[in-house]
Amino acid sequence: MPIREEIDRAIRDFAIEEMDGDGKFYLQKIRRKLARYLEGHREDLNIREIAESYVNSYDRRQRPKLKNEESFFIPKAWIPLGNGLRVQMRHATYRQVLAWKEIEVTTFARLRNAHTEKIRYINSRLHNWGNCVNLEEVEAKFRNN
Repeated sequence: MPIREEIDRAIRDFAIEEMDGDGKFYLQKIRRKLARYLEGHREDLNIREIAESYVNSYDRRQRPKLKNEESFFIPKAWIPLGNGLRVQMRHATYRQVLAWKEIEVTTFARLRNAHTEKIRYINSRLHNWGNCVNLEEVEAKFRNN
C-alpha cells in the first residue's frame, strides 16, 4: 500500500479509537499516535513534523464541503470545535454547530482582512509602477522613500 494511503488509514483508525461517545476527539492525540506509529516504520524522518502535517492535511480533507446544492451534510465529515477538538458531523449537537458557525465567521473575517491587505498592497504597487519593469523595481522605490 502506498505510504499516503497507509497513513490516511492510520489517521482514520486513530480518530475512530479516540472518539468519545459523542464523536469528539482531539487532533493532538491523533498526532501523537501517528508519531508513535511512524517511529516504528521510518527511521530517517522527522516524525513529529510528518505526523502533524499528515494529520492537519487529513483534517482539512475531512471538513464538510458542499455535497450538492441543498446540503453540506456529510455524516462522517469532521467539524472543528476549536483548540484542536473535532466532532463527526452526524454527532454534532446544536451547541457544537453554533461553535462551528462562530469558527467559520471568525475564519472568514480573518481571511477577508488578509485578502483586503493583499489587494491594498497590490493596488499600491500598481499605482506606483511608473516605468518599472518588475515588482522588485517597484519595491526598491518604496525602500528608497
